[in-house]
Amino acid sequence: MVLVVVFFFFQAEDGIRGTSVTGVQTCALPICIGKTFFCLSCAVALANGETFLSYKADKPVPVLYLDGEMQATAMQERLKQLTNGKPTKETLSIFTPDCQDLTDHIPDIGAPNGRLEIDELVNTVNPKVVFIDNISTFIRTGHENEGDSWSPVQEWAVQLRKRGVAVVFIHHANKEGKQRGSHKKEDVMDIVIQLKRPDDFLQGTDDTRMMIKYTKSRHMGAFDTQDIEATLKDTNGSLQWTWEAGDLSCQRAIDLLNDGLSMAEVGDELGVSKSTVHRGQKIALEQHSI
Repeated sequence: MVLVVVFFFFQAEDGIRGTSVTGVQTCALPICIGKTFFCLSCAVALANGETFLSYKADKPVPVLYLDGEMQATAMQERLKQLTNGKPTKETLSIFTPDCQDLTDHIPDIGAPNGRLEIDELVNTVNPKVVFIDNISTFIRTGHENEGDSWSPVQEWAVQLRKRGVAVVFIHHANKEGKQRGSHKKEDVMDIVIQLKRPDDFLQGTDDTRMMIKYTKSRHMGAFDTQDIEATLKDTNGSLQWTWEAGDLSCQRAIDLLNDGLSMAEVGDELGVSKSTVHRGQKIALEQHSI
């Protein structure tokens, strides 16, 4: 299973460089890869006007994060770790079901009343960016496999764009790593990002690591769309991101091939697939580094 994150970014002057805020983006992550950490880190960077991985927010902007899954205490703890307990420069507002009255419900933006409820929150908070985490919890009307069910949500997002508000949709994908349901969601996307585990990731023994790959990048240069391997580490209760450009599993395969190991030995050593080793060998031959 994979998660797809769909970014509707508008107003370029308020955006993160490398993730243009004009148009729409998509991003995909495997389950338990650190989806909420990644999205919250994006939100914090926007609210602080700071760098996140290879991206740079030009200035602080108010952010509204709508969460339909996490416990409020867990969200609070994660934000504390990501910000070192310091307030953001602009308001970062969090909506979570745990903090609502027992009679309240998660708004269903697949229905007109749900979209109106979110509009009221937007009018109250006045954010530049809205994160909706995720489509499964916030869109319950209609059928995922029917493109027509997405049409009113898409039109609503376009109306927010006209108001200068960016919308971030976080969505589950299918077992093949593609987004779950209708592909109509991608029709208006300017940027599609896939996040997945590195091939040599070891569950339970490794840091939180993810590969960030652009599969669609309208209005972006080659440098801004290069692959990134990002790592999230807990250092004395503070969460810190590090990153390097390129597919590091391929680079590690290249290094071992240069050491004289066979392709089978490289695969066994790194715990990666043969396709990863072949990809590393192909890159190395193209770069004359092997």
